[in-house]
Amino acid sequence: MPNLELPPFVSSPEEFIKWHREMLESDEVSRHLHEWIDLNFGHTLSGDMAVDSLNVHMCFSEPKTHRLRTNGVILDLKNSTQKS
Repeated sequence: MPNLELPPFVSSPEEFIKWHREMLESDEVSRHLHEWIDLNFGHTLSGDMAVDSLNVHMCFSEPKTHRLRTNGVILDLKNSTQKS
């Protein structure tokens, strides 16, 4: 990807990968990994727990949604990587 730049705290792609690997393997991440899993896959993904965890979809922050009807089911098509 020719237009990507490295952040100023690293000098090579290898150093960038190494830095992220060290962060992901850190004690801090290990202590909080279960919280991230709950936010993305668990009980804080929806409902009151999502609201309490500030894990709610903000419709005005994403591009317009397009709807597609397929076999009686309406699918939301978005330019987004997060499930809302």
